[in-house]
Amino acid sequence: MPRADRIRGAWAAGLVVFFVVAVVVEYLFYTFVRSKGVNITGDEPAYIMEAQALSHGSVHILPTAVRDLANGTFRTTYPPGATTRMVEQFGGPQGVVSPFAPGVGALLLVFVAVFGAVKGAVVGALCINTAGLMWLHQRISRLTGLGPLAQAVLAVAFALPPVLIASNQIYPDLPAGILIAIGLVEVAGAELTGRMSPLTMVMVTVSAGVSPWLQPKNLVAAAVVMAAFAFVAWRQGAVKGPAVVVGLVLLSVIAFLLYNHHYYGHWLGLPEPSPKLSRFGAQLTLGLLFDRDMGLFVQVPWTLIGLAGLVFYGWRRLPAAAVATVVTFVAILVLNGTYTSNPYGGLAPAGRFMWTLIPIALPWLALVLARVQDRRRSMLWPLGLAVVAWIWQAEPVFANRHQYYNPLVIDYPIWPTWWPKLTRLLPQFGRTSSVLGTHAWALLLELVVEAVAVAGLLLWLRGPAGRSAAPALP
Repeated sequence: MPRADRIRGAWAAGLVVFFVVAVVVEYLFYTFVRSKGVNITGDEPAYIMEAQALSHGSVHILPTAVRDLANGTFRTTYPPGATTRMVEQFGGPQGVVSPFAPGVGALLLVFVAVFGAVKGAVVGALCINTAGLMWLHQRISRLTGLGPLAQAVLAVAFALPPVLIASNQIYPDLPAGILIAIGLVEVAGAELTGRMSPLTMVMVTVSAGVSPWLQPKNLVAAAVVMAAFAFVAWRQGAVKGPAVVVGLVLLSVIAFLLYNHHYYGHWLGLPEPSPKLSRFGAQLTLGLLFDRDMGLFVQVPWTLIGLAGLVFYGWRRLPAAAVATVVTFVAILVLNGTYTSNPYGGLAPAGRFMWTLIPIALPWLALVLARVQDRRRSMLWPLGLAVVAWIWQAEPVFANRHQYYNPLVIDYPIWPTWWPKLTRLLPQFGRTSSVLGTHAWALLLELVVEAVAVAGLLLWLRGPAGRSAAPALP
């Protein structure tokens, strides 16, 4: 066997081992946080029941609900004596079905059938999210030519405690973001290499074809990914393969719309209140970025660096991927922030409505790390900063001082934060009439700190390149 093949085989085996170890560690982390009162709540039982029903070849959930209530499968959600009327459901033209799109249930189907309802759903969520994040990590690392130390920094950023908690929750937000991000990264790879590889076309098909089945709002993101893909294909003069991709995605979308009309009597699924442009909606939208507990740039600050890297270092070489990422990011942010009928996602862990944005923004941190390599700056500084941030966020979790759920639903005496000692210096959004939250000076302070951090990073990375251009995706 040639040496190159042996190296690739060893690397693939190493990734498999890492995946298994990561899932085991994450499951242990799940059991730890569950011992602290983080149980299956909110919409999670509905998604699990849907998976159980699908495992029996049906989308009708009432027989599954009857069994689960009799067996006490969800004791923390449904008290003894609960009836099926307490279970989330929708009585549509074809009978009672889950109120949610069937994508999550389909993804969890095998795991629930093998490991049981709750354990199977958790194991399934961990496997799916971990595999997706690892795929993004490896693809963007090869795209930008990251070395081992830079890949370690990116891995720590991908594994921050908020991401670990999101990974074991039974919601569609994070896996949807992963699927969308896969499509965006593949578009970037096609731009950089100048060709549409078969793998790129397969992954774009999966990204745009499957993501709407997780949540109807992802139709917008799928359309943006397909537009960027079609633009790159047109510029490269590729026709046959991309035409097949477009056809398959259209078939999937049509099937999704027909499914919705058949079971809900509505083309976009469960009839529910539309996003509302209002002062409160604007406040919640800001909160999804800057809130001390809900905000993306607070929970996962590396996403801000990733977006900055995309704007400053990726715009010229990856214009279609950059525009598609920004448009998708803004669309999801506004759709979730202006969904005022269920602020921040109801009884769900803090930040659920921005989980989709994490994998869309975070991979582009690799562009910054590649710049660190190119300018021959020490990678130890980014690695040390990433490790310190991980420990800082994890300390209250392991000390049992962290509050997990949406503070608009659970009335915590003090608005929680992911950064101990910084609570009073960060804004909160949702409990005040001011669009700028409480307090406006705290938002201004956060914006100034973030602007200074980005500007300082850009100044640190100025100077001539110290090595050749990074290798591209195959």
